[in-house]
Amino acid sequence: EEFGIEDDETTNRLQKTLLNQDWRMNNLYHIQTKDQKLIKFKMNPVQRIVHRESQGHQNIMQLKSRQVGMSTYWLLRELDEVMWTPHTTCAVLAHDLDTLNLLFEIVSRAYEHVPAVKITEGKNWIKPEADRHTTRMLRFNEIDSKIYVDLSVRGGTIHRLHISEAAFIKEMDLVWAATQ
Repeated sequence: EEFGIEDDETTNRLQKTLLNQDWRMNNLYHIQTKDQKLIKFKMNPVQRIVHRESQGHQNIMQLKSRQVGMSTYWLLRELDEVMWTPHTTCAVLAHDLDTLNLLFEIVSRAYEHVPAVKITEGKNWIKPEADRHTTRMLRFNEIDSKIYVDLSVRGGTIHRLHISEAAFIKEMDLVWAATQ
């Protein structure tokens, strides 16, 4: 899917939307529903509150209720960060291999369905091409950014970290100390 640009007004409007993370989160990414349908992600009321309240904060610890889509929200937000912010590394820490695979499927599916967006005048943006797309990582060498899911995080600089199901991670106190 590609957006064609006809005039300066349309170009300016798209730049304002494409440069707005709120707009991107609700318009560029797709998720799979429980009934196996691929739909455009739209933040629900809880996700909108978290999105709004977390803007500008570096360290966010969130206790969450189940089934409100918080992991999906954070995964898509981290994908958005690495696609739109050069030199960014985002990591997702899972507590077991099954969860690791499920979490990365959300990231991978969302990336695969992002449209190739082009603005013909002004700022151009084209969906970054993943030079490495494995079962655990998307790396965008051209903008020096990546997102990955793993069972442990050691070494390297991580700009965003999402810890899924922290209560089930063995030695979480050591993991937490390492992230500080």
